[in-house]
Amino acid sequence: MPSRDVGGLLLPVKVAHHPALELLNTRAWWGSSAPKEYLHTWAHADALASDLGLITRPTEGDDTALERLLDLRDDLYATITGIAPASRIARLDAVIRAGRRDLEFRGLVDGVPLWLPRATGGDAVLHAFGRSSGDLLARPQRIGVCPRCGWAFLDPSGRRKWCSMKWCGNRDKVQQFALRAKAGAGPA
Repeated sequence: MPSRDVGGLLLPVKVAHHPALELLNTRAWWGSSAPKEYLHTWAHADALASDLGLITRPTEGDDTALERLLDLRDDLYATITGIAPASRIARLDAVIRAGRRDLEFRGLVDGVPLWLPRATGGDAVLHAFGRSSGDLLARPQRIGVCPRCGWAFLDPSGRRKWCSMKWCGNRDKVQQFALRAKAGAGPA
């Protein structure tokens, strides 16, 4: 899958149009025996959250914080694909609630409410993605999942099939053409 350089770290290209879905797309080929992983270290998670505008300053996280973020990613993916057992939904709900509780109201700035997160370190990133996941699930909207790579994306029209026509769409069409040609190329 295509990647981009963010502060010297490789992260997936943005195709989802929502931060929570971009988190899901840090794994490609979901369900395969050899998925592609982009969140190798906490630095990758921190760079992703910063690049998506979820945090404003670098955070310190460890392997435990990264594991909790990967659990959130897995729980959200299982939820949007309809395969989440109640235990995963409950764990996702707990992270969403913790993220919302983390915000502190600081008043109005030019008539706009100002909410600031209190968490630091790994919790700051986890809570930011938890809030983003809650925002995603709070609105009725179509979410598509690419049948080739498993990446998720917003699909307001209901007509988008692939994460990107450039990558998976073209490959799928070439593969379908080859299968049709092979099926029609029997002995005369």
